[in-house]
Amino acid sequence: MKTIILFLFLLSASGLAISQEAQDPAEAIRELKEGVLVVRLRTQANKMARLEELMAKESPGNIMHKRLAYELEETRKDAAYENRLLVEAFRNNYRFSEVLFLPDSLAPMLKAQKQEGIFLNDSLQLDPGISLGGRSYLVAGMGNTDPSVSVLGSEALLMFDRSYDRMQAPFPQSSGMSGIRQWYKSFSLDDRELQEYFIHTIVSRMDRKLAKFYEEVSESEFTGF
Repeated sequence: MKTIILFLFLLSASGLAISQEAQDPAEAIRELKEGVLVVRLRTQANKMARLEELMAKESPGNIMHKRLAYELEETRKDAAYENRLLVEAFRNNYRFSEVLFLPDSLAPMLKAQKQEGIFLNDSLQLDPGISLGGRSYLVAGMGNTDPSVSVLGSEALLMFDRSYDRMQAPFPQSSGMSGIRQWYKSFSLDDRELQEYFIHTIVSRMDRKLAKFYEEVSESEFTGF
C-alpha cells in the first residue's frame, strides 16, 4: 500500500511539473502577436534518403532502379509543391504575426536555439539574411490531428511550442477541414485544386482563430476577469 501511495504521489508531482513547464496560453498569444510564427515545411528528407539507399543497391537501368528513381523524383516534386503552396497560403491569408519558414530537416537546430542561417525565403532557398533576432516564437506545421489513425479530414495545420509539443487549450491547437467538406469539394475540383483550396482555407482559419483568441485575452485583461 505504501508503495502504491508513493507511486501516486510521484506521478502527481510529475504531472504538476509538466503543467508548470507548459506556457500559459494567454502569455503565448501575446508573445506570438509581437513575435514570429515559424512554419515548419515538410521536406520528406528521410524518405528520399531511404529511396537513395535502396537505389544504390540496384544496378542502374534495371526495373527496380527505375521505379525507385521515379518515386524519388515524385516525392521531391510533391514536397516542393506542398511547400510552395503553404508559403503562398501564408503570404495571402495570414496577418496575425510575422512568419518565417523552416525546413523540418533543420528543426533540431532551431530547438537548439540557432537563430539564423536555417530559414527559407519565399523561393524555398536558405537565406542567411533571415533571422529570428532573439524574438519570441511558436511553431506551426502540417500534421495529423490524431497520429494513431489515418482518416479523411485528419490532416491539419497544427500549433506547437518551442519544444515542439502541441499547444494546450484554450490556445488554438489546429486548423483543419472536415472530410465531408473535402469530399463535397472533390466533385468540383481536381486533386491539385482541392489541395490548394484546402491549404489556403486552413491557413485562413488559423489566422482567424488566433486573432479571435487574442481579442478574448485582451478583453478579459481589460475587464479584469
